[in-house]
Amino acid sequence: MITEQEVVLVLRKISANDKRKPDQFELDEFVSAARRHNWTYREACAQVDAFFDIPRGGERITHGHITAGIKADRRHPKPVADVLQLEGPKPASEDNPDRQRVLAMVRELSRKFSMPEETAR
Repeated sequence: MITEQEVVLVLRKISANDKRKPDQFELDEFVSAARRHNWTYREACAQVDAFFDIPRGGERITHGHITAGIKADRRHPKPVADVLQLEGPKPASEDNPDRQRVLAMVRELSRKFSMPEETAR
């Protein structure tokens, strides 16, 4: 959950873009919305960035814009590339003792069940 200090940082980020000077009332409203809708700092900053990436002819961002964007992002699954690690674990090196032990076990089992060693790899 976002802290009040993080909401202040979000408002500063907004101020850097639209030159507003938030007062205590605006801060309280943003904090209240952030807590009601369980914003995280990262999500809120991403929504501020997304809002200002598109020219809007003077429209000012509100806590409602941030909440709506966060809810939309939470409803839609992330792209697979963002969720899954694309690279698997690195293979063990040839001289790794654990790898040598496992290969020995595979060879032993292949002999026990009369499998050609090439098939057992």
